[in-house]
Amino acid sequence: MRIPYPCKPQAVAAKSPGRYAFSMPHYLPELNGDGRPVVSATDGHMLVVLPVPLDDGDGFNGRTVPLPADVLKTACKKAEPRIKLHDVDPDMKLEVGPLTVTTDAGGEYPDVGAVSRDCNPSNPPKGVRVRLNARKLARLADALGTHDVEIVLPEPRKWNGSVQVSDAILVLPGADAPAPDAFGLLMPIAR
Repeated sequence: MRIPYPCKPQAVAAKSPGRYAFSMPHYLPELNGDGRPVVSATDGHMLVVLPVPLDDGDGFNGRTVPLPADVLKTACKKAEPRIKLHDVDPDMKLEVGPLTVTTDAGGEYPDVGAVSRDCNPSNPPKGVRVRLNARKLARLADALGTHDVEIVLPEPRKWNGSVQVSDAILVLPGADAPAPDAFGLLMPIAR
């Protein structure tokens, strides 16, 4: 299996030690019956699902496998080294480049399929689509002194045959903000 560069699914994994099942991304043999293997990570508030290519002899054989951070850190380098799985009862060994890590085969991973059932990027559900620059949104939240923002979308307009938001998006500070009457504006990225 290879993690496409520069993707880093471990960035979404839970950092809290009390959320063990969420603390590591997991390899899933398929999602929602589409037959494509994925790596998924969640912290309970956000989720990433990343299709991954498998190579012959990778050894995953239809099993859900937790992927420790050091394996992913090595695998997410520009060279895109291959991750191989070796079954050794009761644990599994993951090999990536010169690194070999033993991982626990047990544990329950959240039901990603139940959460993402209607999410198909090649055929997304109907709705208003807005493309934002995440780094700029994070900088705007920092400027507002908060980590929690409310995004207010302007009325969408028909443009080039599709409904799009093309006006500035109002960004309000969250409940923890030191200046609750402050606001920001963020322009959507043109499609």
